[in-house]
Amino acid sequence: MRKQKLSDTQVDQAVQILDGWNEKLTWNAYLEVLAKVTGISITRQGIRQYPRITDSFDQTKTRVAVQRQAIGAKAGIVRHGDMALAYEVQKNKTLQAKVERLERENKDLLEQFLRWQYNAQANGLSPELLNRPLPARKTHLDRQTNKKREPRKQNDA
Repeated sequence: MRKQKLSDTQVDQAVQILDGWNEKLTWNAYLEVLAKVTGISITRQGIRQYPRITDSFDQTKTRVAVQRQAIGAKAGIVRHGDMALAYEVQKNKTLQAKVERLERENKDLLEQFLRWQYNAQANGLSPELLNRPLPARKTHLDRQTNKKREPRKQNDA
């Protein structure tokens, strides 16, 4: 395993690992699992470059601590349960963690959009200019055949 930067896909994988995490969370344990999943060895200092991962790590650490306290309080009431039910409860916890993370990320993106909108208007950028379609990208085949691609169609909706 070599040290390198994480791609967007690997950052998504790293955050999804945290969504499903239900044991005591430490940086060493997390980085070990992350290395196995992504094939990339990264240090604690290196992972701090990715705010999505560090925010998710902090939230997961808090969530796991609260869950562990609740389990400790119920330790005397444990009954033999159905394995299917236990699986569904675990799946539900994972999905709840994912929803909470996505809601936080959505809120952060909306705040960023508002900042961009304000700054664009303050600097005289018109909505027409901001809504222009992206330029067509040339693909490997386009370069080989020297053919022009048809421009992207803009959605009216």
